[in-house]
Amino acid sequence: MKKIIIFLTLSSSLLTNLFAQLPDRKPGEWYLTTGFELIFSGGKVKNDSIGSINPHNVVRFSAFLDLAWNINYDFNRVLGFYTGWDVRNVGFINDFNVPGFGDVTVKQRSYDLGIPLALKLGNLTKDSYLAIGTEGEWMFAYKQKVIWNGSKNINSVWGSGKANAINPSVFAELHNQHGGYIRFKYYLYDFLKKQNMDFYIPTTNQLVSYQPASSKLFYISIGTAIRNKRLRNRHADKNDV
Repeated sequence: MKKIIIFLTLSSSLLTNLFAQLPDRKPGEWYLTTGFELIFSGGKVKNDSIGSINPHNVVRFSAFLDLAWNINYDFNRVLGFYTGWDVRNVGFINDFNVPGFGDVTVKQRSYDLGIPLALKLGNLTKDSYLAIGTEGEWMFAYKQKVIWNGSKNINSVWGSGKANAINPSVFAELHNQHGGYIRFKYYLYDFLKKQNMDFYIPTTNQLVSYQPASSKLFYISIGTAIRNKRLRNRHADKNDV
């Protein structure tokens, strides 16, 4: 975990320096931001099947289609909020150590559509602030991969599939003046449904018992939130007159 945090910090600095520093902004205006994030997710799954094998979690990296479109409003120079909608790819990877076969890797993920609501505190004119909030997320495209000895079994479902369809989360994120941020998010419900998820090891007839009693999901990410359009300004600048 320490190596991941160091990597995220260095990557965030490198990524955000690619963007020019944004000009100062007055409070009392609505504006849009767009962005993306690189997600490093983990989880804790308890297998409750009789004679089951408890999985070992592996850090999962996701960078594909993790996008955000948000509308912001600043009440004053230190307090504001944002909402909008996000599309991201979330899930986790677990290894099952099966006697006679070794590690069998199971990847379970879903695309989700989220609606965040976050409070911003800090130097908002410089876009340097802490945001804390909550997000309701709908899992709409589930996929599972079972991998062993170079072979795969893949199951894709349009819909929540084996994931819980609705999963609220809480998060905190630290933004810098270049538009970059580091985010920590924790999902309040189990990621997976509490049902039978037995799977076969690819190219064999070996069945592995799998029924998650709990499946907590969380992640750390780095991203950008670039301001790109002013919607309304309460205070007209002299140059606007």
